[in-house]
Amino acid sequence: MIEALFNNYMREMLRQTPMEFHRYLYDEINWDNRLIGILGPRGVGKSTLILQHIKALDAPRTHIFITAESLWFQSVTKE
Repeated sequence: MIEALFNNYMREMLRQTPMEFHRYLYDEINWDNRLIGILGPRGVGKSTLILQHIKALDAPRTHIFITAESLWFQSVTKE
């Protein structure tokens, strides 16, 4: 399942991620933490910030970005 998420979603997200501009918060985050959560309103660049970091590391196999908006999560139901 995670592999399908990576292949179909993560690669496309990274391909579309711009690298020309980083938000001020980029340099204030301790990227060595195992889990990072960023809160804020829609459209302020939270997802882009995380994806820029993954893309800059060229490490899509060791880092994963998952959003609940992924179509995969819509197919998962409680049993």
